[in-house]
Amino acid sequence: MKYIIALCILAAGLSAIAIAQNQPQSNPTNTEERLKKLEDELADMRQCIQTQLLVIEDEKRKKRVVLGTDKDGTTIHLLDENGKKRAFLGVGKDGAELHLLDENGKKRAVLGVSKDGAGLVLCDENGKPRNTLTMTKDGPCLALVDENGKAGVALNGDKDGVGLTLKDENGKPRATLTVLKGAQLLVLLDENGKFRAILAANKDSSGLTLQDENDKPRAQLGMSKKGPDLTIKDENGKVIWSAPK
Repeated sequence: MKYIIALCILAAGLSAIAIAQNQPQSNPTNTEERLKKLEDELADMRQCIQTQLLVIEDEKRKKRVVLGTDKDGTTIHLLDENGKKRAFLGVGKDGAELHLLDENGKKRAVLGVSKDGAGLVLCDENGKPRNTLTMTKDGPCLALVDENGKAGVALNGDKDGVGLTLKDENGKPRATLTVLKGAQLLVLLDENGKFRAILAANKDSSGLTLQDENDKPRAQLGMSKKGPDLTIKDENGKVIWSAPK
């Protein structure tokens, strides 16, 4: 009986040794391979990061850059050291826009591009647009306005010529200057939008027309190859005096 027990103990010991020999062992070679694989993965991450939202923080753990994308487009927000947004770049279905903001969060400049053209808007300290420059298929246009968005200057151009418009405090045109391929035209308007004075010139002649509050010509001064002429009319358009006779 003692011999049988001893043989059982010996067999169990041999089995345990065999099982231990068959188990995978940690060795320097396997560790080096794992470290090399990890280094390769980190190298790939440095070259390419794939995500829908990326936030970059400074050394004080404050957000400085926020990059995101969704079904409407892609945006980049740049923030200052106080966490205030100072620049915004967005690309969507309708085009792209760049916004620059001051330390108070007011928009100061907006640059945009769409299928219809491109435009630049400059704003004052209250975030109100004051200067705009646009470029469309019809041509360029530059506009300057006051703090109420009314009085100002508009300069535009197209294939036919260029035009300058001056507006009053109510946003109504009061003077226009147009230069075309073959003529120049200056028009002065009253507060009701009626033409009151028209000065025109081309290569053959020039003339000044003065009109009343009903938009009817009352005095005309002209200069042509034949010489000067002057005509005075009443409110019904009847000539009451002219020279030469």
